[in-house]
Amino acid sequence: KALDFALEFHSGNGEIRFLGYSIFCTTPNGKYAGNELGSNEEMARRLSSLVPLGELLSLQSRLEDELRCIARFYNGFLGVDMMVCHFPGHAPEYRIHPCVEVNLRTNMGIVANHITRRFVAEGSSGTYHVAYAPSPQQHLQRHSIMREKYPPVIDKEHIVKGYLPLTPLLDNTAYQAYIIIEEKNFL
Repeated sequence: KALDFALEFHSGNGEIRFLGYSIFCTTPNGKYAGNELGSNEEMARRLSSLVPLGELLSLQSRLEDELRCIARFYNGFLGVDMMVCHFPGHAPEYRIHPCVEVNLRTNMGIVANHITRRFVAEGSSGTYHVAYAPSPQQHLQRHSIMREKYPPVIDKEHIVKGYLPLTPLLDNTAYQAYIIIEEKNFL
Protein backbone atom coordinates (compact mmCIF):
# COMPACT_ATOMS: atom_id res chain seq x y z
CA LYS A 1 0.00 0.00 0.00
CA ALA A 2 1.35 3.40 -0.98
CA LEU A 3 -1.60 5.65 -0.10
CA ASP A 4 -5.12 5.43 1.34
CA PHE A 5 -7.76 7.60 -0.30
CA ALA A 6 -11.48 7.80 -0.97
CA LEU A 7 -13.93 9.34 -3.37
CA GLU A 8 -16.71 11.13 -1.49
CA PHE A 9 -20.28 11.49 -2.77
CA HIS A 10 -23.77 12.60 -1.84
CA SER A 11 -26.66 10.35 -2.77
CA GLY A 12 -30.33 11.20 -3.12
CA ASN A 13 -33.34 11.49 -5.42
CA GLY A 14 -31.82 8.99 -7.82
CA GLU A 15 -28.66 11.05 -8.29
CA ILE A 16 -25.05 10.73 -7.15
CA ARG A 17 -23.02 13.93 -6.78
CA PHE A 18 -19.22 13.82 -6.48
CA LEU A 19 -18.00 15.93 -3.54
CA GLY A 20 -14.28 15.39 -3.71
CA TYR A 21 -11.25 13.36 -2.81
CA SER A 22 -10.13 12.30 0.62
CA ILE A 23 -6.56 11.28 1.44
CA PHE A 24 -6.23 9.68 4.85
CA CYS A 25 -3.87 7.66 6.98
CA THR A 26 -4.35 4.65 9.18
CA THR A 27 -2.39 3.03 11.99
CA PRO A 28 -0.45 -0.18 11.26
CA ASN A 29 -3.47 -2.19 12.43
CA GLY A 30 -5.84 -0.30 10.08
CA LYS A 31 -7.53 2.18 12.43
CA TYR A 32 -8.29 5.67 11.16
CA ALA A 33 -5.60 8.19 12.18
CA GLY A 34 -6.33 11.36 10.21
CA ASN A 35 -7.04 13.13 6.93
CA GLU A 36 -5.15 15.56 4.79
CA LEU A 37 -6.87 18.91 4.34
CA GLY A 38 -6.63 20.72 1.03
CA SER A 39 -8.60 21.66 -2.05
CA ASN A 40 -9.88 18.99 -4.42
CA GLU A 41 -7.39 20.29 -6.99
CA GLU A 42 -4.53 19.72 -4.54
CA MET A 43 -5.83 16.24 -3.70
CA ALA A 44 -6.12 15.36 -7.40
CA ARG A 45 -2.56 16.64 -7.99
CA ARG A 46 -1.28 14.51 -5.11
CA LEU A 47 -3.07 11.39 -6.38
CA SER A 48 -2.07 12.00 -10.00
CA SER A 49 1.59 12.02 -8.95
CA LEU A 50 1.10 8.25 -8.50
CA VAL A 51 -1.63 7.34 -10.99
CA PRO A 52 -2.76 9.14 -14.15
CA LEU A 53 -5.47 11.75 -13.59
CA GLY A 54 -7.47 10.14 -16.42
CA GLU A 55 -7.72 6.93 -14.38
CA LEU A 56 -9.07 8.86 -11.38
CA LEU A 57 -11.66 10.66 -13.52
CA SER A 58 -12.67 7.42 -15.22
CA LEU A 59 -13.02 5.70 -11.84
CA GLN A 60 -15.12 8.62 -10.53
CA SER A 61 -17.44 8.40 -13.53
CA ARG A 62 -17.76 4.62 -13.23
CA LEU A 63 -18.56 4.88 -9.51
CA GLU A 64 -21.21 7.53 -10.16
CA ASP A 65 -22.85 5.14 -12.63
CA GLU A 66 -22.61 2.12 -10.31
CA LEU A 67 -23.81 3.99 -7.21
CA ARG A 68 -26.96 5.37 -8.88
CA CYS A 69 -28.74 2.13 -8.00
CA ILE A 70 -28.62 3.02 -4.29
CA ALA A 71 -29.47 6.70 -4.84
CA ARG A 72 -33.15 5.76 -5.17
CA PHE A 73 -33.12 4.28 -1.66
CA TYR A 74 -30.37 6.11 0.22
CA ASN A 75 -30.26 9.85 0.88
CA GLY A 76 -27.02 11.02 2.44
CA PHE A 77 -23.27 11.05 2.26
CA LEU A 78 -21.14 8.10 1.24
CA GLY A 79 -17.52 7.39 0.57
CA VAL A 80 -15.69 4.67 -1.30
CA ASP A 81 -12.36 3.84 0.35
CA MET A 82 -9.54 2.83 -1.96
CA MET A 83 -5.79 2.59 -2.00
CA VAL A 84 -2.93 3.12 -4.35
CA CYS A 85 -0.73 0.03 -4.34
CA HIS A 86 2.94 -0.06 -5.30
CA PHE A 87 4.27 -2.81 -7.57
CA PRO A 88 8.02 -2.13 -7.94
CA GLY A 89 9.48 -3.45 -11.17
CA HIS A 90 6.08 -3.94 -12.81
CA ALA A 91 4.16 -1.71 -15.19
CA PRO A 92 2.23 0.24 -14.16
CA GLU A 93 4.22 0.65 -10.96
CA TYR A 94 1.28 2.22 -9.07
CA ARG A 95 -2.26 0.87 -9.34
CA ILE A 96 -5.59 1.71 -7.72
CA HIS A 97 -7.40 -0.88 -5.63
CA PRO A 98 -10.84 0.56 -6.50
CA CYS A 99 -12.96 -0.50 -3.54
CA VAL A 100 -11.78 -1.43 -0.08
CA GLU A 101 -15.16 -0.54 1.42
CA VAL A 102 -18.19 1.67 0.90
CA ASN A 103 -19.27 3.79 3.88
CA LEU A 104 -22.93 4.83 3.79
CA ARG A 105 -22.56 7.63 6.33
CA THR A 106 -20.91 10.94 7.00
CA ASN A 107 -17.38 9.58 7.20
CA MET A 108 -14.15 11.32 8.20
CA GLY A 109 -13.36 12.19 4.58
CA ILE A 110 -16.66 14.08 4.31
CA VAL A 111 -15.84 15.86 7.58
CA ALA A 112 -12.36 16.76 6.29
CA ASN A 113 -13.87 18.04 3.03
CA HIS A 114 -16.30 20.29 4.96
CA ILE A 115 -13.55 21.53 7.30
CA THR A 116 -11.38 22.44 4.31
CA ARG A 117 -14.16 24.32 2.51
CA ARG A 118 -15.45 26.11 5.60
CA PHE A 119 -12.41 26.86 7.74
CA VAL A 120 -9.12 26.53 5.80
CA ALA A 121 -7.83 29.61 3.98
CA GLU A 122 -7.29 29.32 0.24
CA GLY A 123 -3.70 28.29 -0.43
CA SER A 124 -3.33 26.60 2.94
CA SER A 125 -3.48 22.90 3.71
CA GLY A 126 -2.91 20.61 6.63
CA THR A 127 -4.13 17.62 8.55
CA TYR A 128 -7.21 16.62 10.53
CA HIS A 129 -6.58 14.38 13.53
CA VAL A 130 -8.68 12.35 15.93
CA ALA A 131 -6.57 11.30 18.91
CA TYR A 132 -7.36 9.00 21.81
CA ALA A 133 -5.86 9.38 25.27
CA PRO A 134 -6.82 7.42 28.37
CA SER A 135 -6.85 10.57 30.48
CA PRO A 136 -8.00 14.15 29.85
CA GLN A 137 -4.67 15.34 31.26
CA GLN A 138 -2.87 13.83 28.26
CA HIS A 139 -5.14 15.77 25.91
CA LEU A 140 -4.48 18.95 27.90
CA GLN A 141 -0.72 18.37 27.63
CA ARG A 142 -0.98 17.86 23.86
CA HIS A 143 -3.23 20.91 23.58
CA SER A 144 -0.72 23.08 25.45
CA ILE A 145 2.22 21.86 23.33
CA MET A 146 0.32 22.30 20.05
CA ARG A 147 -0.87 25.78 20.94
CA GLU A 148 2.69 26.85 21.61
CA LYS A 149 4.24 25.04 18.63
CA TYR A 150 1.55 26.04 16.09
CA PRO A 151 0.00 29.37 17.13
CA PRO A 152 -3.07 30.03 14.95
CA VAL A 153 -3.13 32.74 12.30
CA ILE A 154 -6.69 33.52 11.25
CA ASP A 155 -7.74 35.71 8.32
CA LYS A 156 -11.39 36.69 8.74
CA GLU A 157 -13.17 33.32 9.11
CA HIS A 158 -10.40 31.06 7.81
CA ILE A 159 -7.31 29.60 9.43
CA VAL A 160 -4.17 30.37 7.44
CA LYS A 161 -1.86 28.32 9.63
CA GLY A 162 -1.65 26.87 13.10
CA TYR A 163 -3.38 24.51 15.50
CA LEU A 164 -7.12 24.58 16.08
CA PRO A 165 -8.94 22.22 18.48
CA LEU A 166 -12.35 21.12 17.17
CA THR A 167 -13.66 19.48 20.31
CA PRO A 168 -13.83 20.72 23.91
CA LEU A 169 -11.44 19.31 26.47
CA LEU A 170 -13.58 18.25 29.41
CA ASP A 171 -12.97 16.16 32.53
CA ASN A 172 -14.17 13.04 30.71
CA THR A 173 -12.62 13.65 27.27
CA ALA A 174 -11.30 10.43 25.69
CA TYR A 175 -11.05 11.61 22.06
CA GLN A 176 -9.90 14.95 20.73
CA ALA A 177 -10.34 16.24 17.18
CA TYR A 178 -8.03 19.00 15.95
CA ILE A 179 -6.44 20.40 12.81
CA ILE A 180 -2.95 21.65 12.02
CA ILE A 181 -2.76 24.01 9.05
CA GLU A 182 0.31 25.07 7.11
CA GLU A 183 0.33 27.97 4.70
CA LYS A 184 0.78 27.00 1.01
CA ASN A 185 2.19 23.58 1.77
CA PHE A 186 0.18 20.51 0.87
CA LEU A 187 1.29 17.40 2.79
